[in-house]
Amino acid sequence: MSQEPDYVFKLFIQQSDKSPPAIEIEDATGEGGKTTVPLPSGDPPYHCHLVVERAEATHAELAIRLVSATSGAAGDPPFDPGVTRDCDVLGVEASVADKVFGTQDDTRYALRLANRSQYYIAEDVHVAARIVGRDDDMPTLPDGNAALRLIPEEQHAQCIEPGESKELVFMAISRGPRPGVYAVEVTVAYRLVYWDGRRARATYHLELPVHGSDPCFATGSPPRQSSQQSQPSPQRSHAMSEQKRYFAPIVPRHRHRVLRPIQMRVNLPGGGHLDVSYRLTKGNHPVPEDCPCSYGYNPDSNTVESYFSSQDTAALEVTLLNDSGQHLKHVHLTNIRLASVADDNCPGPVADKKLPDGNLLFEIVPGDLYYGHLAPRMNRTKHLALVTRGVAPGMYYVQMDVHYDIEQCRVPLDLALTVNPD
Repeated sequence: MSQEPDYVFKLFIQQSDKSPPAIEIEDATGEGGKTTVPLPSGDPPYHCHLVVERAEATHAELAIRLVSATSGAAGDPPFDPGVTRDCDVLGVEASVADKVFGTQDDTRYALRLANRSQYYIAEDVHVAARIVGRDDDMPTLPDGNAALRLIPEEQHAQCIEPGESKELVFMAISRGPRPGVYAVEVTVAYRLVYWDGRRARATYHLELPVHGSDPCFATGSPPRQSSQQSQPSPQRSHAMSEQKRYFAPIVPRHRHRVLRPIQMRVNLPGGGHLDVSYRLTKGNHPVPEDCPCSYGYNPDSNTVESYFSSQDTAALEVTLLNDSGQHLKHVHLTNIRLASVADDNCPGPVADKKLPDGNLLFEIVPGDLYYGHLAPRMNRTKHLALVTRGVAPGMYYVQMDVHYDIEQCRVPLDLALTVNPD
C-alpha cells in the first residue's frame, strides 16, 4: 500500500518598500524549490487563505495559490472572511410560539443558534438568557418571582457543526409586568475547534521480531487466571438498570420551610453511583436554601409535600452527583417528557393533551439538558420549566434518558507470572 506524499514546507512573508508584499514557500522535503505568490493589492488585513498541495501532474513540486472570498479555483472550500473571528461564528435568532404574549401569560421562547462558519466547530456551548428592564417595569412579586422571566436562565449544547443549527427552548412567563418591548440579553460562550471535513489517513511500517527456539523462554505450566473481577463493559443499557430511591439527609432547620430534594441512586458500571436529586422551586435562585420550594421532602414531617397546582408554574431543579471514582463525559439528559401514573404506579400514557389554542395542558421545557463533564464527586444543577394550564390533578412522572461516556474505569487486576530456575 503506497503512502501519500508529505506536505512539508517553510513559509516566509516578504515585506519591502521597493516591492509589493508576497509569500514565499520553500519545499522542505528537498523535492522542489521555492515558489513566490504575491499578496493582493490594498492595505492589510488580506482576507484570503493559502492552499498548498502537490501538483497533479508530477506529484513532486508544490502547487501554491491564494483563495479569496471572491476568487478561487473550482473545488476549493468556501472561504468567508466574515466569520474568521470568535464572536462571528455563532449567530442567534429568537422566536416565540404565541402570536400574542400578554401580561398574564406564558409562551415558548426559542433561541436558534446557527454556525455560520464553514470550518469551525463550536463545542461546549453555554447560553445564558435574561430579561433586562427597570425595576418599576418588572416588579418582584411577594413569592420572590420577577413579573417577567425566562426559565431556565441558562442552557448548554454539546456542539454545533459548521453550517448546522440548534434550537434551545426557554419558557417566558409574565405575571403582571408593564406592557412594552423588553430587551433579552443573551450571552453565548463556546470553544472553537478547526475542522476541514477531511478524513486523515496514514500507513505506518513497523517491526515485529520473532525469535527462534530458546530454552530460556520455557515457562512450564501456564499461570492460573486471576480471581479478581474483570473490568466490566461500560454499556449504557446496564448503567441505569438498578435504581434505588432515598431522601437527602436532614439538615438544621432554617427560618422558613425548606423542602429537601428527593434523591435517586443509579449504579454505574465499574463501581460507584450517579445520584439524581430533584425538587420544584419557584425560580432558580443563586442560593438554593433561599429558594421557595413547591415540591420536595420535608425533613420535619418525613413526608413529601406538594404545593404545585393545576394552574401553576415552577422550575424543576435537577442535580447530578457523580458519586464514583470515574470521569463521566458528555452527560446528557434527553427525551424529557411527562407521563401519567397508572394504577400499578408504573408510567402510563404520555401527557400530551392540548388546549384549543394548541398549548399543552402540562408542558416541560427544554426537551434535553446537557451537563458536560462530571469529575469524581462533582455535582452540577440544571433547571427545567414546568407549566400547568388546567391539567387534571394527580401524580405524574418526568421521564428522561441519561447518556454519558465513561472516561476511566478502575478495578484491581493481578497478573500471575511464573519464574523458573535457570
